[in-house]
Amino acid sequence: TNTMKTAALVTLALAGSAQAFAPSTSRVSVSRTSTSVASSVFDDAVKDWAEEYPQFAAWGWGPSVQAEIWNGRHAMFGWVVMCACAY
Repeated sequence: TNTMKTAALVTLALAGSAQAFAPSTSRVSVSRTSTSVASSVFDDAVKDWAEEYPQFAAWGWGPSVQAEIWNGRHAMFGWVVMCACAY
């Protein structure tokens, strides 16, 4: 019974965390003054990259906000897997 409880808990945790990997349906724009400098630096870097590698930019490759979001999601998934394997 202890194994069943553990399996049920793991299943519930995985089902609950699946939402983190789903695309957001919210289109509300939030303006924060503290991130405006970081945003302008990122926007400048994206523009510089597009000028340096125009062919890749035309294909949609390169740095983007969406790429950063997915990189963060994959990194957090990796940490969860590493922590799960440690036990």
